[in-house]
Amino acid sequence: MQEYAKFVFCPEGTDKMQENAVSKASRAKIFLKFLQLGWPNITFWTWEFLFNVPLIKIYPTVLRKVGLAPTTVVLYVGQAISFVEYFHSTQPKHSRVTSGQTTLVTRELRKLHKDLGRTVLGHQGLIKQKKGLRLIPKEDLARCQTMARAKMPSLLGHGAQDSEEVRDSPALSGGGGIRLVP
Repeated sequence: MQEYAKFVFCPEGTDKMQENAVSKASRAKIFLKFLQLGWPNITFWTWEFLFNVPLIKIYPTVLRKVGLAPTTVVLYVGQAISFVEYFHSTQPKHSRVTSGQTTLVTRELRKLHKDLGRTVLGHQGLIKQKKGLRLIPKEDLARCQTMARAKMPSLLGHGAQDSEEVRDSPALSGGGGIRLVP
């Protein structure tokens, strides 16, 4: 596991990149600890627990049940894929997991990842819809802008008697300052 942490760590990167590398390693560690659940034999150094396809298939469901959002679950499964690919190419010398088994595990994780992609699209749509409900309607913003233009001369107190003396204010349209017609 330490070699994998070194593999994902980016010493030349920014602080955020280094934080992300630590997160990636911890997600991989969580995946491994999950696969060890119910493992009868304590000889973890053989890595045989890695080939536990039934447990792998319920991994995303368990992550969702502990309260993770679908987008976060995708990150966890993606990191599990990354770890298994790394493991496949650099197997420890005492590992009893065959190359074919790691390929099968990777295939299962990729299928889960693909299926989760559909779930994430639905989740993102719902989130976007909820955010849209919090937006101020354009009609209300336009009405507010009109009222502000009418009130501006009296607030400025610069002798602007007529609301037409105040040009379309860039401040009201997001541009910055207020200009008065000479």
